[in-house]
Amino acid sequence: MRLITLDSANRIQKISQFLNCGPLTRNVTLLPFECNSPMDMQFGSDGNLYTLTYGTGFFTINPASGLFRFSYVKAGRPPVAVATADKTDGPTPLTVNFSSTGSNTPEANQSITYSWNFGDGSAASLAPNPSHTYTNPGVYTAVLTVTDASNKKATSSLRIVAGNTSPKVVVNTPVEGGTFNFGDDIPFTVTVTDPEDGTIDCSRVLVTFVLGHDTHGHAEQSVNGCSGRLTTDPGDVFHGGNVFGVVNASYTDRGGAGGTPPLSSTAITNIRQKHQEVENVVNQSGTNTAGNTDGGLTPPGTNGVHRGSLAAGDWIQLPGPFNLLNINAPNSGNSVTFRVADASAGRTAGSPLARIEVHQDTITGPTVLNADLTSTGNTTTWSSQTFPITMAGTHELFLVFREVNGGATGANLFNLNWVQFNGQGVGT
Repeated sequence: MRLITLDSANRIQKISQFLNCGPLTRNVTLLPFECNSPMDMQFGSDGNLYTLTYGTGFFTINPASGLFRFSYVKAGRPPVAVATADKTDGPTPLTVNFSSTGSNTPEANQSITYSWNFGDGSAASLAPNPSHTYTNPGVYTAVLTVTDASNKKATSSLRIVAGNTSPKVVVNTPVEGGTFNFGDDIPFTVTVTDPEDGTIDCSRVLVTFVLGHDTHGHAEQSVNGCSGRLTTDPGDVFHGGNVFGVVNASYTDRGGAGGTPPLSSTAITNIRQKHQEVENVVNQSGTNTAGNTDGGLTPPGTNGVHRGSLAAGDWIQLPGPFNLLNINAPNSGNSVTFRVADASAGRTAGSPLARIEVHQDTITGPTVLNADLTSTGNTTTWSSQTFPITMAGTHELFLVFREVNGGATGANLFNLNWVQFNGQGVGT
C-alpha cells in the first residue's frame, strides 16, 4: 500500500510507502496484522479506508483476519489500544490475567493512562495489566480504554465466556508435513476433549479435506467421526501454483453452566505432495525459471517449467515443512527422485554433473542427502535420478547446489524440472 500525493492538476508529486501488505509466508518478516493477506479494500462515504484481511489460516479460527478502518488524522494522532488475556473462557470462578502490552501513543512527549471495564458491573481498574475473577456464568465484554495526555482515546475489547471451556481438538494423523498424491485416501484420527461435555460424541466431530492453494484454501470432502478416511481429487494436481492438502477438524461443544453458549475449536494438519514442481518454491537464491518440452506434472499437451541458473551455492526451499514418514527407509526402496538435464552441450552421458545437497530447516542445517548427479548428455535430454533418503521428524527442506570433480562449472550447472518423494507417505 502506497500514499500518492497529487498536485492541483492531479499529477503525481510523490509516492510514499504506507504498509507492506501481502501473504504471510515463512522466512518473511511478519506483516502488520491490519494488512495480512488483504482480500478487499474500499473507501467509505465517511472518507475512511476499509480493508478486509484473510489472515494466515485455512478454514479455522483465525485471529489474524479482520475488517480494519484507516482514518486520516492531521496531527495529534490518537493512542493505540491493544488488549490481550491469558484465557478468554473457562469454568467459574474464572480468573483472567489481562495485558495492555503493545498499547502506545505515536505522538512524542505524550503519556497514556489505562482503564479496564470488565463488563460484569465491577469497578474499573486503572492498572495496565490487571487480574479479574468472574464469579457468575455469562458472556462478558472486557474493554480497555487508553487515554493520552491530550485526552484522545482508543479502545480494544475482548469477549470473555465464564462457565464454559473451549474444546481441545488434536489431529493425531496424518502427521504434519506428511506426503501424499492427489487421488489418495487420507486416513485420519482426531482426539477431542472438553471438560463440560465429558465423553465426546464423535458424530459431532467434523473433518474436512481442504485443497490448500498458495495463501487460501477450498473445502472439499467432509466426514463426521474421530477416525476415518478423506478422499482426495486426482484432478486437483492441476490446480496450479503451490498446492497442498489441509486436514481440518472441528468440534462445537454443548454449552456450559448457566446457559453459557457453545464454543468451537479447530485444528489443522498440512500435508504435502510427493511430487514437487520446483517453479513453486517458497524461497530461493540465484535461480530462475524457464520453459521446457519435458513436461512434468502438468495437464496433458502442455510444457513444463524448470529451475535453471543453478550456480554453486545457489539454493531453493521446497514448500514445506515435510515429514518423510513411510519415505525414509533407504533399504526398502523409499527415496527421492530429481528430474534433471544438462545446462550446456558437450558433456558425456553418465559422467559427473553436479551435486544436490538436501538440508533440513536452513541452508546450513543438517545434511539429509548428498545426491551426485550424472550428465544426461544433452540440454533437451531429461533423466530421473533416484537416491535413498532418510530424515526423522518434520522439517523445512532446502536444496543447495554444488560443483563436483569433473562436473559442470560456472553459473548454470544443470537444470532441475521437479523433485519427487517415493514411498507410501500418509496416503493409501
